Amino acid sequence: LDIDIDLLKDYSIMCSANVTNGDNFDFSLKQLGDSYDLLIKAAIDIDPIPEQEIRERIDSLSTIISHSQTILPALFQRANLYGHLKNYHNAILDYDRIIEIAPDFGPAYLNRGVLQSQLIVMFNAFNSSQNNDFNPEDQPDYVQDIANIKNVKADYQKAVELMPDLPYAYFNLGNIYCSEQKYNQGFAMYDKVIEIDPKMGEVFFNKGITMIYLNDSDNGCRYISKAGELGIKNAYTVLKRFCN
Repeated sequence: LDIDIDLLKDYSIMCSANVTNGDNFDFSLKQLGDSYDLLIKAAIDIDPIPEQEIRERIDSLSTIISHSQTILPALFQRANLYGHLKNYHNAILDYDRIIEIAPDFGPAYLNRGVLQSQLIVMFNAFNSSQNNDFNPEDQPDYVQDIANIKNVKADYQKAVELMPDLPYAYFNLGNIYCSEQKYNQGFAMYDKVIEIDPKMGEVFFNKGITMIYLNDSDNGCRYISKAGELGIKNAYTVLKRFCN
């Protein structure tokens, strides 16, 4: 089946000021953030912020980090902003520092995995001449072979271990497994997400589109229809093209 619709992107855990409408939120995540003096939410996309404003925020957070003994909240916010700028190297360095300070802080593993996954995609696009704006020499973590799929999965698996009642790391693992054509493992992760959060439309979309790709259109279209009911706009395009 010729299908050119991609899976919806991975979830990150972001500071609330950076989260766009339609983000997911639950009490467990709020409790986790409160314990580290952070207001955090899970999201796939973040609001566009002017670059100059981001750089000013980074400078302000860097001052706090340099002069404060309690730096984890500022590090996490700065890592979010570096990620927004696609400054993968500095973002990953901040998540590394957070993990050294608080090795049980699951969002740092989740977000580091997302950034490494994005870096792999960008590097592959660069190699295939699909992205001429990306320069791997600007990303020393990739040159040193730190960003690889095994490390991405290890970060997501650690996030699952530390945040077993939250769906986001399971969702991201499902995306990884499906991209590797390990569909049974991917579907097992998606099913775990549905068990935890049956209102997450993205998981129904990703499982459905993968089932359609595997020529299981009847079941796939049911999942896509459910995704549409849960607010995933892309679902209606898929229904029109593949589901009669």
